[in-house]
Amino acid sequence: MSVVSLILILCFLGLIGWLVYAYAPFSPGIKKVINIILLLVAVIITLQAFGVWDELRGTRVPHI
Repeated sequence: MSVVSLILILCFLGLIGWLVYAYAPFSPGIKKVINIILLLVAVIITLQAFGVWDELRGTRVPHI
């Protein structure tokens, strides 16, 4: 993924978040959940773009 496409995707997610927060007639609790989901999606997309997500998926937690 190129840097330009990453910036465009993050801008699009920011636009969606702003539209939901500004114009959607949801309660503040639901808006907060939507913002958290959009933040998680943005973090995962960024980690995938830099190749960190594949390393995290292969990590195993040892049994105690």
